[in-house]
Amino acid sequence: MGRVTKKGSTANMQSGEKIGSPTKLRHRKPTDNGSTAAAKGDYDENDGDDGQGKGTGIVPQEDTKKKWRNWRQRTTFTFLMIAGFFTVIALGPLSTMLMVLCLQVLIYREVISLSSVPKKERDLPWSRAMNAYFLICLEYYLYGENMHRALKRHPWLEAHLQPFFAHHRFISFSLYLIGFVWFVSTLRKGYYRFQMGQFAWTHMALGLVVVQS
Repeated sequence: MGRVTKKGSTANMQSGEKIGSPTKLRHRKPTDNGSTAAAKGDYDENDGDDGQGKGTGIVPQEDTKKKWRNWRQRTTFTFLMIAGFFTVIALGPLSTMLMVLCLQVLIYREVISLSSVPKKERDLPWSRAMNAYFLICLEYYLYGENMHRALKRHPWLEAHLQPFFAHHRFISFSLYLIGFVWFVSTLRKGYYRFQMGQFAWTHMALGLVVVQS
């Protein structure tokens, strides 16, 4: 009896598998379709993440136009800067000095901004003005005599600026002393280290940007 039962159960299991196999296949089809859709969705997402069509190997037309537009802009400004440089050189020494002066001011501004701490500078309102003041003092000291020689071609302008050229070094020394006294008068408790660091950074930037040029 035990053997018969075992055989019967084995037969039932085999028949159940045969009967249930279409059911399993019916249940698998949506899963296969779902996995295919998911895979397709992943493929589409990977293509979409690029934004440049790497998945298909085709470069969008908009990116090509953007590259050509950037190339045209850079080429145009390159030739404009070259033409402007030669124009300034052709105008004479005074225009060349003014061009160098403008470049120094822009570079000095960028170097000073590297050490700026806006949170602390809000409590020290004169820090930016002091940086500009020392720049003006050094520019006047370095370019005063050269500017005097360059302005000899323009007598009317030289006549108005003659007092500044006659006592050039004394005025430069006096301006620096005024700036130093101004710095000492703006020292505040709790900011000594920051203010001393800013003062040193200002003089280092002046030496690297203005003096060496």
